[in-house]
Amino acid sequence: MDQIIVVNVETVRAAREKLDKTDKTGEVIADITKMIDIKKTLLWRADAGTCCGSLCTIASSLSSEIAILEKTLSVIEKSDIDSAKQILEEYEQILASRPKTAGQ
Repeated sequence: MDQIIVVNVETVRAAREKLDKTDKTGEVIADITKMIDIKKTLLWRADAGTCCGSLCTIASSLSSEIAILEKTLSVIEKSDIDSAKQILEEYEQILASRPKTAGQ
């Protein structure tokens, strides 16, 4: 991916599909690292605005997504590509089950 600006089903699917190409593993690691950075930035913003009750739910969701992406990186680094693809596929399903927001 040239530049990820939204982490959605399509960006996650594109990363998962790259795992089928052994020469793209480094690119997938960069993509997932960027997704983690985006989610951490959103988490920081959600934590900064904790005066609103609904942001606790958002922060919890973002923390969960970060953990999923970090686990994916961990298994890729262990060369367990099949597990990485499975984790990303499950993450796609999580994202697909959420209501669409503006820009998605």
